[in-house]
Amino acid sequence: MNNILYQKYAPHLLRLGLVFVLAWFGSSQLFDPAPWTGLIPLWITNMGISATAFVYLNGSVEIVLAILLVFNIATRLVSLLVALHLLTIVFDVGLTGVGVRDIGLMVMALASAALGSGKEEVSTI
Repeated sequence: MNNILYQKYAPHLLRLGLVFVLAWFGSSQLFDPAPWTGLIPLWITNMGISATAFVYLNGSVEIVLAILLVFNIATRLVSLLVALHLLTIVFDVGLTGVGVRDIGLMVMALASAALGSGKEEVSTI
């Protein structure tokens, strides 16, 4: 394989990596929210939103973002939303194992936003 071929497929592989992570965590939250409720920050439950309801909402959002990315819809915008979502998690959990992992994923999402997804993208946003 030559460098041109790598460059052609790199945005797709990066995007699909994000899709896998978002789909796994999103579906995990929807199918079994209980383990996730303890991770919800106090400021959210202090607003009157139950931890379980927020986990369902968050899982649903992650699934929608994954679907948009897998179908190449508004890839740049969606990737920026994923990066922002991950940034909020990093601010909440700090530089823990979860935070460092999410920083890596956030950088992947920013790279996906910068690269777009090529000619096949449904939207040029």
